[in-house]
Amino acid sequence: MKRLLLFLVLTCFAVSSVFAADVKMNLNAVYGQNSFHTQGAIYFADLVEEYT
Repeated sequence: MKRLLLFLVLTCFAVSSVFAADVKMNLNAVYGQNSFHTQGAIYFADLVEEYT
């Protein structure tokens, strides 16, 4: 049971890291570098990368 839980947690971290990077790229293309939404997505993506 512990192995399954550990596997699920690690999988979620990996998926969230990839998703955050994709959101960061998409928002830069749509809104530009200085948009409030883009800055928030960049901050979130950096946090995800830091904690994974």
